[in-house]
Amino acid sequence: MQITTLANVKELLSIQSSNTGDDVRIQSFVLAVSAVIEKHLMRSLHIEERTQYFDVERSNKIFYLSAYPISAIAVYNDYGRDFTTAIDAENYSIRSGEGRLVIDKQSLTEGFDALKVVYTGGLALTQSALQTS
Repeated sequence: MQITTLANVKELLSIQSSNTGDDVRIQSFVLAVSAVIEKHLMRSLHIEERTQYFDVERSNKIFYLSAYPISAIAVYNDYGRDFTTAIDAENYSIRSGEGRLVIDKQSLTEGFDALKVVYTGGLALTQSALQTS
């Protein structure tokens, strides 16, 4: 997600011209800086549906999702990776503001990518909404 817009940067730098080459360079800069900021924050900011897979080792109970807050979630655990039956919501809790999923009332099947989490998470739908949040 873009953290700011071309127009915002041009206003901040008092650039009034519409040089296409400069606009392309500034836009590239906006995209690169936005990616660095998301990486530094260790979270995605755009609200969208996502799917994440986690390796499950003995006594793993806490999993961190890459976009939060979380507004909807379904959790699956299956060594065979069929992922047809969701874990009952009563068997886990979500710290939505931290992106933390805690599975505390069910044993998990261990294995590589044995936990699948489908969720909607992120901070804002648009760049302008991000600025006001």
